[in-house]
Amino acid sequence: MEDSNIGPILNWKESGQRPFGASACESSPATRHYWNLWDSLIIKDGVLFRNFHLKDNSGSHQQFLVPQTMRSEIMQEMHNSLLSGHLGKKKTPEKT
Repeated sequence: MEDSNIGPILNWKESGQRPFGASACESSPATRHYWNLWDSLIIKDGVLFRNFHLKDNSGSHQQFLVPQTMRSEIMQEMHNSLLSGHLGKKKTPEKT
């Protein structure tokens, strides 16, 4: 809710009203991008997700919209933690 890009979209989605005019146009570029994705956005347990469908229609999944303040931490956890799936060029051969 506190994220300046995602917060407005979350508020608008919760209200059920897609804004038009000044309130949408005066938003940040990121908020306008999310506004363009309006029909693919859903709220689950107070968190905003994007329904993402593969171009070849072979599958779909939901993407959590990450607040700007959390992006570095999430990237760190997904790529550098002990439980992450990405080990890098050097460590991958060592694990096989």
